[in-house]
Amino acid sequence: MNVSRQVIRGLRIGLLYGGLLCGAALGAGLAPVPGSGLPDAWGTAGSKVTLSVPEVAGKPVRVSGVTLPSAGQQVTVTIPIRTPPGRLRVQFVNDSTQQTITTRDIEVLAPQAPNAPEARRVQLLISPKLTTPQVDALLARLLPNVGTLNSRETLPIPVGSPKTTGPSPCGGTLAEIQLGAGIPLEAALNQLAQQGGEDVWYPDPITNWGVGALAQTLPSPSQSGQAQAVQQSFHYAPAPVLPRVVLGSPAGGMTGAGVTIAVLDTGFSPQLDPTHELTDAQGNRLPRVLLPINALVPYDPANLAPSLSGAQDFWEGHGTQVAMLAAGALSGAAPGVGVLPIKVCSPGDGRATCSTKDVLRGLCVALNRVPAQQLVINLSLGGAAPTGAIHAVLNWAQLQGAVVVAAGGNRHQNTASQTDPEEYPAAFARSHAPSQGALPILAVASTTPSAGGGRSLNASSLWPLSPFSTRGSYLNISAPGDLLDLGHVQLYSGTSFASPLVAGAAALARQANPNVNAAALRTYILSGSRIIVGASTPVSAAAPQAAPVQVLPMLRLSGY
Repeated sequence: MNVSRQVIRGLRIGLLYGGLLCGAALGAGLAPVPGSGLPDAWGTAGSKVTLSVPEVAGKPVRVSGVTLPSAGQQVTVTIPIRTPPGRLRVQFVNDSTQQTITTRDIEVLAPQAPNAPEARRVQLLISPKLTTPQVDALLARLLPNVGTLNSRETLPIPVGSPKTTGPSPCGGTLAEIQLGAGIPLEAALNQLAQQGGEDVWYPDPITNWGVGALAQTLPSPSQSGQAQAVQQSFHYAPAPVLPRVVLGSPAGGMTGAGVTIAVLDTGFSPQLDPTHELTDAQGNRLPRVLLPINALVPYDPANLAPSLSGAQDFWEGHGTQVAMLAAGALSGAAPGVGVLPIKVCSPGDGRATCSTKDVLRGLCVALNRVPAQQLVINLSLGGAAPTGAIHAVLNWAQLQGAVVVAAGGNRHQNTASQTDPEEYPAAFARSHAPSQGALPILAVASTTPSAGGGRSLNASSLWPLSPFSTRGSYLNISAPGDLLDLGHVQLYSGTSFASPLVAGAAALARQANPNVNAAALRTYILSGSRIIVGASTPVSAAAPQAAPVQVLPMLRLSGY
């Protein structure tokens, strides 16, 4: 499957006359980071958006089967009611020639409860080219039209020697705005982008992602794969549960040395590592585990004290276990790689919540601590709502050489009538509109050992997609993510745990290929040593596949 192929979600629409003007001051061609352009407007599914489209003025157009003699410069489009969140390309077609006259891109917002806190807050990423007085003047001009300022900070600047791709979004000003009463979210985004011009790089809603629905299971005494579901938080065994199959242990002399995996997750706690994957016998962090950073607070490289406090993990220790699978001495795919734990998720409402604002800050922290060419970023988190600023930072980071790995999601519908919801940032691996290009992300699906295949990882075994694993054309690689044994009482399931195995393998590939760019490295990983998931294997007898399973390459760690 070639995910670099452009998959454009488009809409050939009728043309109507409208009121609120969008698009004239924006244009999807505005791209502070190449490939990360702004939309021409923001809207919600089922709503009407009025665009400035002077190219269609005076030309015959078709509206719901009725031909109009000509259209005006302002055109109102109705977003289809079932349009999922993300970028939507709109085509304007000449009714006489049936040729596309021009296009516009609309960012379709995720549905939110009107009174939810997320629906009343906007994050604004301001150009790093502006001085402090210029930022002051810009905010003084913009805020009266949309709301009040909640907070403001300067994102940390990346280290290393950037390639010639323009300034990084990191280093810019990140402002949080509380919307004024009666101002809809989409209206605020449109006004900020239009009135901010080239100084406003990326206005976005602040949304909450998560680390996925974790499957918590107790293994049977025989470790045969028959497991009992557990709803409580994980408990940790004082000693490894035996026997166990180690998923890592790469061959070929590569361990990931010289590369660092940034684990943006729920934090890191040595006490949640009872089998000493990343700690010594006294429970202290190994030297290759960098100081954990708390990116839930503004980050200042000159004063690290606030960011070094509160970085510990919570509940079941999701981030600690993800780090073990990426880099653990026993279970890790890259047992010699450096680890940078960055806390971007916090406990809330019975689950871990990861604000897109905190994830954006965490990405900039990772680029500030480790040069991009030596960095692998693991994102075992995600949600339905894309964020333009995160797309831009990931885009810029990969242009500098960073490798990005993201969990594909645990939301398979198991029905013939529904398609699986896309999971961002993994879904950025394909393009939804040319203004927002496909990123060379490794988007990870989870696999399960097939019947009779045991738990071995040899190339003769077939590993079908796990029943919970999201299906989607943006997914391009898979790894074991079902009933993983880390030597604890519980087994671990979810694309959250498949992703760090891919991140570890990416670190091995980076060590072996230190000078290639991120896109070439992804191609190498996808086309190199691997085994193939059986496309015809059903997910389970109880829930047969509604459609054929897509063939995805699966890592064979001994190939490095």
